[in-house]
Amino acid sequence: MISPDFKQISSEQFLEQIITGKLNALVKFTSAWNGSAQLLCQTLDDLATQYTGKVNFFLVDTEEEEQLAKAYQVNSTPTILFFKQGTLVDKFSGLAQKSVLSNKIEQLTSL
Repeated sequence: MISPDFKQISSEQFLEQIITGKLNALVKFTSAWNGSAQLLCQTLDDLATQYTGKVNFFLVDTEEEEQLAKAYQVNSTPTILFFKQGTLVDKFSGLAQKSVLSNKIEQLTSL
């Protein structure tokens, strides 16, 4: 289960809300069957709660949105993309400690 602070989005919503909407966003690309992605859920839920109002948190299912995953060269899950006002500024794949992700979010909000 994902946090209410995370919004699952489609390709169309991705374009409209993140790119055109010029949001600061963390986008987690994942799949339901991926164990590593499940391990990262609690960390990301905590960060979504901590950074509410500063960064928007989104979830993209790579099986449902294959074209979007290909467009951003998501070759493994979990992969997290960081957007500053609609522009991709950082990308991270695999598991990470909360402090690493928090530092990346801090950089995003201070750019």
